Amino acid sequence: MSQTRKSIYFLIFAAMFIWAADAAIDAVLLYSGTGKSAQDLLYLSVPTNEVVERLSAMTVFVLLGSVVVWLIHQHHRAEVATGQSARRYEMFFERNRSVMLLIDAETGQIADANQAACKFYGFLHGELTSQNIGDINVIGRDGIADKLREAREGETSFFQFRHQLANGDIRDVEVHTGPIDDEGRLRLLSVIHDVTERRHIQEALERSRTRLVEAERVASLGHWEMDLITKECFWSQQCARLFGHEPETVRLTQDFLLQCIHPEDREDVNREIRRLAAEGGASKLSHRVVWPNGEVRHMDVQLKAFEGSDGDVVRMMGATMDVTDRRIVEEQLRRSELQYRTLIETVPLGIQQIGCDGTVEFCNARFYEIVGYEPDGVIGRKVWDVVGDATEGQRLRSHLESVVCDQPEPHTYTGRNIRSDGQVIDIEVDWDYRLDEDGELIGFIAVVSDCTERKRAEQAIMDYQSRLKDLALQLSLTEERQRRRFASMLHDGIGQELFAVKTNLGLMKRLRSGDECDDLIAETQQLVDKTLKDARNLTFELSPPILQEIGLVAALRWLARRFESAHGLRCRVEVEDPGVYELDDATRSMLYHGVRELLFNVVKHAQASRACVRVLAREEVIRLEVEDDGVGFSDDPAAASKSKSGGFGLFNIRERLASAAGHMERESQPGEGSKVALVVPLAAEMAKET
Repeated sequence: MSQTRKSIYFLIFAAMFIWAADAAIDAVLLYSGTGKSAQDLLYLSVPTNEVVERLSAMTVFVLLGSVVVWLIHQHHRAEVATGQSARRYEMFFERNRSVMLLIDAETGQIADANQAACKFYGFLHGELTSQNIGDINVIGRDGIADKLREAREGETSFFQFRHQLANGDIRDVEVHTGPIDDEGRLRLLSVIHDVTERRHIQEALERSRTRLVEAERVASLGHWEMDLITKECFWSQQCARLFGHEPETVRLTQDFLLQCIHPEDREDVNREIRRLAAEGGASKLSHRVVWPNGEVRHMDVQLKAFEGSDGDVVRMMGATMDVTDRRIVEEQLRRSELQYRTLIETVPLGIQQIGCDGTVEFCNARFYEIVGYEPDGVIGRKVWDVVGDATEGQRLRSHLESVVCDQPEPHTYTGRNIRSDGQVIDIEVDWDYRLDEDGELIGFIAVVSDCTERKRAEQAIMDYQSRLKDLALQLSLTEERQRRRFASMLHDGIGQELFAVKTNLGLMKRLRSGDECDDLIAETQQLVDKTLKDARNLTFELSPPILQEIGLVAALRWLARRFESAHGLRCRVEVEDPGVYELDDATRSMLYHGVRELLFNVVKHAQASRACVRVLAREEVIRLEVEDDGVGFSDDPAAASKSKSGGFGLFNIRERLASAAGHMERESQPGEGSKVALVVPLAAEMAKET
């Protein structure tokens, strides 16, 4: 009771006491006139009417004062109770740090909101209480009606909603609500908890768990845990699959885990688990797992022991990775490396691995045999320092630097090396680039071969071929000399003699008479004429005098008439310039006999009716073309070499042309005739014959 109210009550009682005392004194004074004693007055044994009236009035006044005081006290208690209820409401609702709303259970209208709610939603108190709960709930007023009914009827007291704040943000909330009676109106007292961050954390954890499961699946990695106190075990889904089981079908225990391990590895794994349980720490080991179908898989395991608060190991975890495919690849790589090393070490060629700066990084045994050095004299040195010759080394260095700079297409490099014993050798180097994963140049691979003996053999062959060419030329000259000698013998010897016989027979015919003699003489003359003709033809066949006396063009025209009369091949000679360039006897004879050989091939193989011989002078060369309208041939050199037309005659022509720095060209298609050209360079000085 407050001090003010105590003072009011004291004043009321004091006033009532003073008034009662005054009434009693008046009664005594009135009674004293009657002659009664004080005792009679005290016990009202002889009351008078006036005294009774005064005492009755006093009693009524006292009773009325007591009633007033009681009514005042009851009113005060009601006020106190109301104030306490208001203070409790203020403490429970207004000042509560939890977000609280008082909602009309029928309409969803927000009747009241505490300060925490106003702060959370970002509205002023009046703004918030003017809204319906469906206005801030993303499901809207239509969707919130069923939820209000469930809460109103007590079916559900917990809800998960998404509420929109004043700034437009959407927050995940959990709502605990229940119906209350608010002065005859049914309200819902709702306590709202913002669980957005918790929901995000849960979603992040779920995503992490999903990613972990997926990562374990992709990486063939799983994990298991073992509680050493309770003996409870757990393995991830992927770990169960790595051991050949589905996680839903098997309950993991320590004994079952060990039973899945290959019998030959089981004791080693169990021993390591016991050691870690006793000593703690971590370790790595490998073991095999036997699947229910009998398949054996290889695993790498990372074990770690975890200690409790007392320092003893209470839990163990194992991260298991299926490395079966890696083991297979490693075995294949091991075999491949073995084969590679065997090949590298046994191949009869030297192999070098060189850096971009020319440093020798690797050599096989054959390379050391070629250069005559030991490994410590080569590895780590510059490749040009191993050459042994300063000039050759500088050439190799320049070549390597240009390759690094320009990066041309790989090609064969030839050079000379001086072995450690002083022997000079010829080498050939076939090389290629070494590139990293990004395609950047990191060095070279070089294959080195000792070609000293081959070079010597090639030089010997070249010398032999040169001698053969010289011999062929000498044979050609000798042949031409012999032809001239034979022609001279036929012309000067047999021809002259036969001419004398013919003259004598003519004289005999004039001197003698008789039919038989005449017939004999005539027959003899015919024979002599034929002999002279044959001798003359033989002379032209061996070495036509017209070739030496008049020139190449005249000889070719005579040859064309000869083929037309003898073989029926209509042949003409076309000359670009009516003059003929001056040629030496050997070249003139070579071209004539080459054209003759080509015309014979036309007659034998081309089935042609016409042929043309062209004499052309182009760019300091003389070109003789023989073209026909025959069946043609394939221009494939391989096929041509197998045909009759590709026999010794054409080979002899090619070789003789090559000896004169000339060559032969062929153009033909089956069914479209052919054209063969003989090309030789002209002499430096050219003069036309008149």
